[in-house]
Amino acid sequence: MKFLPKILFLVLIVASGGYFWLLLSGTHPTFGLMSSLSAAVLVFFLGILGVSFILLEPNLTALSLFLSASPVLLFLENKYLALGIMLGLSILSFIPTRRIKKEIKSRITFSIREILHKGMPTFLTLMALSLAAFFYPIEGIRKFEDIIPESFFEKALTFLPFEVPSDALYRTSIDLLQERFRAYERYLPAVFAFAVFVAFRTLFIPLGWLGIAISWIAFKILLYAGVVKISTRPIPQEYIEFK
Repeated sequence: MKFLPKILFLVLIVASGGYFWLLLSGTHPTFGLMSSLSAAVLVFFLGILGVSFILLEPNLTALSLFLSASPVLLFLENKYLALGIMLGLSILSFIPTRRIKKEIKSRITFSIREILHKGMPTFLTLMALSLAAFFYPIEGIRKFEDIIPESFFEKALTFLPFEVPSDALYRTSIDLLQERFRAYERYLPAVFAFAVFVAFRTLFIPLGWLGIAISWIAFKILLYAGVVKISTRPIPQEYIEFK
């Protein structure tokens, strides 16, 4: 791949990934998850990243991911944790990248969907872990009100076929949780982080497939524009026969 297209992909990854982190800051990680705009930016980010997994060198992809996660430095008071997220996401990206590169070498025909399927789920797991670390409540023990916000509770009650006093029911539910699980309150930060991981990893399943679809579209555009091409070459094969 030529120099200028590589630079363009690096810029798009850093810009879309950085914008995703900026949009995500300030949202409630378990029940708010992300806005429609955040989800759309994430799908675009995954789509461009999927093409880079295929076309770019692994070290360039890792660098772009490191830079794309740099907004966490703005929102985390613990700068060591922020750098850990950036470095972890960057270094561990070699795992899905190498799986994808290996799949490309082992295939006879080229298929975006099947190639990315070998590495994209792993990367989405890394993203979910990074988000769990980003939202981890390091300032102390989270209260049950933080894990189950009243706004989410009120929205859930709107689906009931009858009216109930939301304030009283919410307070009763929180008091019941505190009474039953007060002895385990010290583990709430870990439970909270695990809930964030599970929530995002579940949400990433449909978004990941949408990202692969964007990768397919982007690759077709590059193919028709003559930026990349698919070539064929003979493959040597060992076989046995009588002499």
